[in-house]
Amino acid sequence: METDEDLETGYGPAAAAGDNLCNDYVQGLAAAFTSLARARGDRDHSDDALAMVDAGSPSPFGNVVAVTRPIDAAGWPSLAETMHAFYSGRPGGAFLVFSAWPTPDLAGLDFGRIGHPPLMFRPPGPIPAVNVAGLEIEEVAGRQMARDWEYTLVHGFPEPALQPFREGCFLPEHALGAAGWRHWVGYLYGEPAGTASAYVGRHHVDVEFIATMPAARRAGIGRALTAVATRAAPQLPAMLISSDLGRRVYQRLGYMPLLRFTLWAGHRRDARGLTPQPSPQGGPGRGGVAGRGPSAPLGRWRTGPSAAGAAVPPGMASQRVTSSRPARQASIRPAAGAGTTAARILPPLRRARSTGARGPVPRSSMPAPTTSQKRGPVQVSAAGLPAERTRTATDTQAPRDPSR
Repeated sequence: METDEDLETGYGPAAAAGDNLCNDYVQGLAAAFTSLARARGDRDHSDDALAMVDAGSPSPFGNVVAVTRPIDAAGWPSLAETMHAFYSGRPGGAFLVFSAWPTPDLAGLDFGRIGHPPLMFRPPGPIPAVNVAGLEIEEVAGRQMARDWEYTLVHGFPEPALQPFREGCFLPEHALGAAGWRHWVGYLYGEPAGTASAYVGRHHVDVEFIATMPAARRAGIGRALTAVATRAAPQLPAMLISSDLGRRVYQRLGYMPLLRFTLWAGHRRDARGLTPQPSPQGGPGRGGVAGRGPSAPLGRWRTGPSAAGAAVPPGMASQRVTSSRPARQASIRPAAGAGTTAARILPPLRRARSTGARGPVPRSSMPAPTTSQKRGPVQVSAAGLPAERTRTATDTQAPRDPSR
């Protein structure tokens, strides 16, 4: 029956939590990045269609727009100008636009296409154990661990716009108090090797910032960290935006694809309303984003926990590292005052803390590992580990490759 009444669409900030998964994720994404921005002291603005934050970062991951309801084609030019008005004339690089709904071509409005990554959903319930030898996962607490998290994220995605690494570039210590957020670092034999974060919202857990150092990929570290973040609130379902390369990893943890997002990079205009032209290598102008070419996707959706082939950054060896002892469930240590996020707590590994200005203790200071000719992760003999770590390597049985 026809009606002139305003009917519930299920979309937008006013829709009830739990009405539909698409809107739940969109509103949660807006709340998550607004919370983090306010804890960092960044600018933010929200209305009935957009939630925008601006860290003034050279990386678009610090400058984020969430489109919070469907917009028809005729409304996009005005919406684009609202975004440009918020970011124009301010320092920083491109801004990243998330839309759960298809958009018209925005290339003529000073935007560059990023891609269409899948949104994935996992209902609450038990999650398979992930066994990674030598891996200790700790919840971030304090300046040093925040620095480890940042360094690993910058080089693990990787995010060239934030290189060379500078402490406080994304998660300064004072931002650890952002409402709803939790962060973890995975230490492989004492060295930061992976990151994960989770935002616990009204309806679900938003899993974010899964990154693994190139030298440590394909050992199951990304999957182990994802499992921990997924359990940030075990009674709630979890959602995340995947890459196509990482999709299989998340499916093994019980995630299911729901839909594909549309992502655009907005090119920040100067105070005169003009968009800077790109350098020959690409840049934040019309030709690319953060040093990438015009059609190159951002690192998060080009790589993932299962991807390989990125250049090895300073601070990690050129080999993938696993233990010479049998694989065990990753050790999980919560931050002080936080609840335990895993049923089993293993003794923590001793590790050397980073004290330098350039990043974690470089592996170049360690003896070179010995390698196996078999397909799979590089094996490291007990003799190739620092003295304080060889005390834990009591069994020389070759580990199972947990990524297979």
